[in-house]
Amino acid sequence: MRTVSKKATTQAFVQIPEFPSDPRSGGLESRRIMEKLDSLATALDAQANILDEWREKTIQFLLRPLVDEDEGIEITGDEYEDSTKTQDEVMVYVQALRAVIADRHDALTGQENKLVEYEIKTTLRFAKDGEGAFPEKTIELLRTRQQVKPTKEMGSVRGTVSELRALATSLRPDAENGNIRAQNEYTIVDKQLKSIQKMLSEQTTTTTALEKEVELFTSVMNTRLEYYRQLQQVSDMVAPYEGLNNERVIAKMLEEEEKLTKKIAVAKSKRRYLDHLRLEATNPQEQRICVICRETFEVGALTVCGHQYCKECIRLWWSGT
Repeated sequence: MRTVSKKATTQAFVQIPEFPSDPRSGGLESRRIMEKLDSLATALDAQANILDEWREKTIQFLLRPLVDEDEGIEITGDEYEDSTKTQDEVMVYVQALRAVIADRHDALTGQENKLVEYEIKTTLRFAKDGEGAFPEKTIELLRTRQQVKPTKEMGSVRGTVSELRALATSLRPDAENGNIRAQNEYTIVDKQLKSIQKMLSEQTTTTTALEKEVELFTSVMNTRLEYYRQLQQVSDMVAPYEGLNNERVIAKMLEEEEKLTKKIAVAKSKRRYLDHLRLEATNPQEQRICVICRETFEVGALTVCGHQYCKECIRLWWSGT
């Protein structure tokens, strides 16, 4: 959540570039190709607006404070159930984002993602039967997804590049032989080809970044759900005491509490010890410094509380005791 919050504050989330296209600047030979690309570019920009809107809503869901971090909010024990309702909506948005990003990739490269398409068809079928996470919202978002999805008739950006490259190849011989018209047409097509190739590269890179962004959303979503699941488990184990209430019972409870406190303290010490061992393994070149003499050493001891001592100092300490 801190990662998502930091990205939102610094506006570090992916910025989807617009896809400019001006068929009027094309030549006679490439006019048809550029007009087709213009329709695709318009559809991609409309799709980008939906992506931005859904990503913003998803981020707002994911940044909702965890219940025990809100001052003044009473914990009722129903937090897991309440969070599940929100979680269902987040799941729908994340799945819709995956579908639209896959559609965008298809429109750019011409390669259809069969797996995502199958998943969406299955999800939509379940939603129409009233099953799955938030069926009404699922149907609404997937209907919007279908409306902004570029049609197959629009082709793909990579397909446009191939058409322009083929046109350039056919114009080159006449242009090299001095045909003025062919030279002008070839110059225009070559310029368009380089421009669209650059845009395709930028858009493909952006799509890959969007896919990684959705992976982050999914990770945070699953971790939030796990947090509330564990909170519910704790809540289910806590209930008002209704047993005997005398000094002996209270003394016994206090004794058990003290034992548990000591057990927790030992567990924390062991964890510190293991953390130090892990750091030692990941940073073998880091110097070991004795906490007594403050000198570096090669041979020494590491206590469960995480303190390091050289061999000489630890021997003197043991001798003194």
